[in-house]
Amino acid sequence: MKKILLIPISWFGFFFVGPICIMLIYSFLSRGSYGEIVWDFQFQNYVRAIDPLYFKVYFNSLKLAMQTTLMCLFLGVPIAYLLAISKSRYKNVFLFLIVLPFLTNFLIRTYALKNLLLGFLIDSQFIAVQLGMITNYLPLMILPLYIGFEKFDFSLIEAARDLGANSYIAFFKIFIPNNYSSLVSAALMVFIPCLGEFVIPDLLGGAQVQTLGKLISEQILKVRDWPFAASLAMIMILIMLVPNLFSGLKRFLKLGKV
Repeated sequence: MKKILLIPISWFGFFFVGPICIMLIYSFLSRGSYGEIVWDFQFQNYVRAIDPLYFKVYFNSLKLAMQTTLMCLFLGVPIAYLLAISKSRYKNVFLFLIVLPFLTNFLIRTYALKNLLLGFLIDSQFIAVQLGMITNYLPLMILPLYIGFEKFDFSLIEAARDLGANSYIAFFKIFIPNNYSSLVSAALMVFIPCLGEFVIPDLLGGAQVQTLGKLISEQILKVRDWPFAASLAMIMILIMLVPNLFSGLKRFLKLGKV
């Protein structure tokens, strides 16, 4: 059994931990005159990354990621709930329609959405980016919520209704607390990729919407400053770890009370 575990552990270490370690090393190096890597260890990249000049970029990235996550929760929870309680024979058809966008290339979907938004004459680049993020990441919210909601014992809600609770109380006092893990998992599945998204802000936002993911891609592809891009990426990883650590700490404290 232990030997079998070596395969996924090795895969995880080689393709996930390994690149992060390389990126961490690069973040302490320097850029040469022609974009080459200079092996001169220093902290200048991180000093530059925390310059107030980039605070607006961090704020825009967090704002987009949080707003997208909240809007996807607002839209995804009722859709997943209705699918979970549905007895219709067309449930699988509805699930297929939710997954259907993933059968199309992400770039093609974004370009199609760009043309659609231009047809509606949406001038605000930030609103266009926000709509693009919600449209592309909503399925990632619905599917894990549906899987979690389907396992829920809905007789608890019926019992609460029999004891005098209205629909509002039964939903928010019984259903939501018992599906906390599903809600957190789904929210993280949307928040984490949204924080590093650069294709949608680049295509729909243009130069008016600058995000952390877009800044990193520009430093790599245009400026060819890989060390600075690596330091920005490490900062982004640290930001992504915050909600994960908070969620893990809350679960640990909950288990401790039990």
